[in-house]
Amino acid sequence: LVYLSHYQQFIYKETLVILSHPNFTKERAKQEEKEEDSIKKDIQQYIGELRKTGVKKENVRFFPGPPSVFGIATSHAMLLNPYPLRDESHGSFSLIARKTENENGIYEQYLINHFDRAWDYSIKIKNSYWNNNQKTK
Repeated sequence: LVYLSHYQQFIYKETLVILSHPNFTKERAKQEEKEEDSIKKDIQQYIGELRKTGVKKENVRFFPGPPSVFGIATSHAMLLNPYPLRDESHGSFSLIARKTENENGIYEQYLINHFDRAWDYSIKIKNSYWNNNQKTK
């Protein structure tokens, strides 16, 4: 998300984004040895970038828990970047999983468990937070 502004023409209105819920970032920052509010500030910055690129508020949600994987999925492939315990994801390996005819393949498992179910479990963002207000409840 840091580089979204460079790729605005590729971000479509139907992009779905799940971010860590700001109320659950304090412990994660502690585990990653960061300042207490640094992740919360990053999330607000990402929301600003998403707004600028035209992503609709309805297409961005907060996940009420720590992340286990960073992922980007399309209809035929996905990039997966797992979070090591107590560390950031960008320091670990990444892999690309392609959709296959195997209903139990990696693509299908992650699509269901880390994208579809995560979206269903995620919390809609309030207007006040979307408009740069720090209130999340």
